[in-house]
Amino acid sequence: MDAAGRHEWSPVDSWRGNGATDTTGIDFGRLVEVSVADLVPCSDNPRRSRGKLKDLTASIASVGLLQPLLVTRTADGRFQIVCGERRWAAAIRAGLDVVPCILCSLTEIQRHEAMLIENVQRSALSKLDEARAYARLMDLGLSQRQIASRVGKSQSHISRRVLLLSLPDETRALVDDGELPVEQALGYQSGPPNDLYFADEQLQRAWIALRTAVLDTGSKHLIRALRDFATAHVALLHLLRS
Repeated sequence: MDAAGRHEWSPVDSWRGNGATDTTGIDFGRLVEVSVADLVPCSDNPRRSRGKLKDLTASIASVGLLQPLLVTRTADGRFQIVCGERRWAAAIRAGLDVVPCILCSLTEIQRHEAMLIENVQRSALSKLDEARAYARLMDLGLSQRQIASRVGKSQSHISRRVLLLSLPDETRALVDDGELPVEQALGYQSGPPNDLYFADEQLQRAWIALRTAVLDTGSKHLIRALRDFATAHVALLHLLRS
């Protein structure tokens, strides 16, 4: 439940009736009631913390669980939670024995996509958790452009988040704690001039981000412009060093 007293948004909010299929091609199967003891969370959920459950628990205790969980069957016959882990945890605290679930069959890409969308729409992920989730979808074969379309973000946003994973551990920790802006960590925003090595690192990070974003667009015009820029930059460096 959010600050206004509403239950959390879920990717299955628009589901109506048994056997429904949405525009993503997911067969939502049927609505079932499942014992809370038979539900298990996904170990690879991009959100690593459930956050505060007090308000959600109070709401469920008062009016019940209004939004079903999205689940799939496991090999041992239990039910794996794809969306709704916080609602499940709050339902247990509220004393519920069973909860409504939508049982469906998902591919790995659909499963990861559903988990990511639920968390991103609620702004529940840290910057690095978000980056890891995007990287996982890329490992499964989605391009940055496809991910951007699915989660409602710009392609440059996806590119910048994924690039965070290439930073040193200490830099990533500063970004995740909010002590270092993403733009500065990636070299888009100038930081205090320290030394030549620091400036070169910033330039390299900015170049990698630009190259990745341009190549992922597939635009021949932009790729040609990028190549021309790189050639001119190399020529400039040669003149400066001579």
